[in-house]
Amino acid sequence: MASAKTLKRSLIRSFVVAAILPLLVVSVLVLYDLTGERARDIDEKNLLLAKAASGQIEGFLREPQATLRSIGDILLSHPTMTVDETQALLDTIVKNSELFESIYIIDATGTTRLIGLDPERVKQRDDFLGVSFSHLPFFQQSLESGEPAWSDTFFSVISGEMSLAVTQLIGDGVLVGNFSIRPLTEFIKNLHTTETIAISVVDRNGNTIAHPDPAFASQQIHVGHLAPVREALTGEENTRHYQFNQQEFIGSSVLIPGPNWAILVAQTTADAYHQVRFTGILLAAGAMGALLLSVLFSLTKAGNIAKPLSALTTQTDIIAGGGYDISFANSGYTEFNNLASNFNHMASAIRDREEELTKSRERYRLLVETMTDGLAIIDPNGLITYANPGLSRMTRYSSAEIIGRHIFDFFDNHHQALAKQQLELCQNGYETPYDIEWICQNGETIITTMSPKGLFEEGDYIGSFAVISDITSRKKTEILIREALNEAEEARDKIDAILKSVPLGLIVTDMQGRMILYNRSAEETLGHKIDEMQQQPVTSILQDTTFLHHLRAVTDKRDQEQQVDLELFDHGRGEVRTVQVSISRVQSQANVQTGIIIILNDVTGERESDRMKSEFIATAAHELSTPLTAIMGYAELLLKQEELGTFPPEQLHEFYTTILDRGEALSRITEDLLHLSHMESGRSIQLDKRGQIIEETIFHVAGQHRKESPGHNFEIDLDERNTVVPFDRGRMIQVLENLIGNAVKYTPPGGKISIAGSAQPGFYQFSVCDNGIGMTEEQTRRIFEKFYRANPLNSSISGLGMGMSIVKSIIDAHDGQIEVESAPDLGTRVRVKLPLK
Repeated sequence: MASAKTLKRSLIRSFVVAAILPLLVVSVLVLYDLTGERARDIDEKNLLLAKAASGQIEGFLREPQATLRSIGDILLSHPTMTVDETQALLDTIVKNSELFESIYIIDATGTTRLIGLDPERVKQRDDFLGVSFSHLPFFQQSLESGEPAWSDTFFSVISGEMSLAVTQLIGDGVLVGNFSIRPLTEFIKNLHTTETIAISVVDRNGNTIAHPDPAFASQQIHVGHLAPVREALTGEENTRHYQFNQQEFIGSSVLIPGPNWAILVAQTTADAYHQVRFTGILLAAGAMGALLLSVLFSLTKAGNIAKPLSALTTQTDIIAGGGYDISFANSGYTEFNNLASNFNHMASAIRDREEELTKSRERYRLLVETMTDGLAIIDPNGLITYANPGLSRMTRYSSAEIIGRHIFDFFDNHHQALAKQQLELCQNGYETPYDIEWICQNGETIITTMSPKGLFEEGDYIGSFAVISDITSRKKTEILIREALNEAEEARDKIDAILKSVPLGLIVTDMQGRMILYNRSAEETLGHKIDEMQQQPVTSILQDTTFLHHLRAVTDKRDQEQQVDLELFDHGRGEVRTVQVSISRVQSQANVQTGIIIILNDVTGERESDRMKSEFIATAAHELSTPLTAIMGYAELLLKQEELGTFPPEQLHEFYTTILDRGEALSRITEDLLHLSHMESGRSIQLDKRGQIIEETIFHVAGQHRKESPGHNFEIDLDERNTVVPFDRGRMIQVLENLIGNAVKYTPPGGKISIAGSAQPGFYQFSVCDNGIGMTEEQTRRIFEKFYRANPLNSSISGLGMGMSIVKSIIDAHDGQIEVESAPDLGTRVRVKLPLK
């Protein structure tokens, strides 16, 4: 080993000699100068590169033109498309397009009618509708020529980037597509060939809009004065030398029709000719000697290297054939000696592992073949690929008769459907034991429990195996026990009748999670028939992960009882309800767990009530704190007049007025709370009904609001002025204050509020109507609920959510009727009918 040479050092020495000597010999033979000839080649290649880049960019620009033509074809072939459908089409195309940032539909006058935007920018749509394009040259050019026209590059306010627009005529209008030219820079970078050659795109004004260096393009450096660019913009392709930034360049330029851009392919003169000369010298110097000397030195070393490699190949073939008792001899190289030592160690390790694997395989075979239960391996198509002796003994079939047959061949039609369902669950990772009947070779049936286990390889399902246990004897014993319990059936039927009449949903399962009791309320809540769910796993209908977690906690005896709220779809009502699920263990008199009981309690109303009460408390605190803050603030100012100085009479009057107004607001809130307290306690409203002219009360309340809200247009239309109606004036003022106050709050300034009244046969009817924000059908339906606010998120509109509930209670106490009609953005009308006697 001490005299061994390193293979690495020997190879380096050989290839250095083989590479350097030929270069030195051949370099003497290079007698001609390629500079002049190669220089002309550079001019021609740069011009060809410019033309090729022009063609590529023309292809790049044809994509937006083609898209606009397709949109135009769609619009022309579907003249009945609505505005909303057209808008959705444009939005979808912009969203899925990698180019367009917006697409406009412009009429013949140049006015924007529709604009397609990415969903993240839809809020900007109104800023562009109605914008005129008539003054833009490219728009006029497109109308006059009837052909697509390109705009100058411009800064887009939508994307914040430099953009370009192209047109497409559709009927008597124009499609205009705006797209960022930022992808053009990425496109140019992909075309970029070498570090010394730069490809630039120059617009018709001579400004650089695309360059491999994004910073260069973002500055839009003007190069229109350069000779190749200037001539290309006039339509003349050329190659010219020019000065730029105190350097001499050689550039070739051609024109791109349509947008009238110029493609400039440029490199410094020094880089161009240096590379040509250097390449010529290298090519001349390396050709001859590399061939001769490489062959000479390679032949001298090839034998020494090939010999140990050939031996290694022979030994590898021996290992592949199962022979592990080999020894790799040392060679003259250190690297091969180390490889030989590692190779011998590897052969020994493979031999040891092969022996261990053989022993393990034998243990597994004995275990499978001697186990009492049956074992079957099933491929993804349902074919049995292995059956152990236990399954053969169980079914009276030999293993050869089982293997290769479909698993369904051993079941009747009913159990085939069950097996198919369980196989599908297994493929999805749900592995639940289930009972199923097998048909044996002699025609008899046995009852078994199959415990499946899915087999997956890198996430893909490759089959399954199942342990099959014969439970026929156990089932027969169960039948005997069931017959012995026949006397208890009547009592059980009574219990079942009681349980099924319970309004709460009830499910009882056995220890395997199979449902054995399932009452009518649970059926209505979960939408599954009782007969369908008997003996099925409860997890097949309640698959919520939170429920499964709590069920497992009770099943595993970590907890005696669990309770959780779930959002479930109530098939009876056709809506999502909040259901409180209680899970408890069922235990026998011997304190043995025999199953699980699950109670379903619909708590949607309670949760909604809790939410509304919480909102009411928060709103009430805010409504009370606002006037209190004002009262305390002004009172403090009045108390500190000695420190702050005496206030003018007008300001003192303002202070006192504000304190009085805020005090009245507190009084109204307190009255509402007291009224609510009466309602909650079930006490009836005490009325002081007297026969009096109702129009006077209506005029009084409406007049106050007209003074306090000069920004609204009040209309009061009362047919009579002396209709006598028995009513409590204080309570009726409270009703009118709520109704007119709501109309003022929910109608924007300038809106119209109409108050009308007239005597009808047997009753007097008055109404309050506004053209404010209105309510949805759901909001209108719930308007009389306590604590309900139609728009609780709008903190700018005060209120506790009690007003309409109090109004209805007062009208009901008068034996009257109240109706509400409303629609979003159209307003609200409230009608009240009071009996005349």
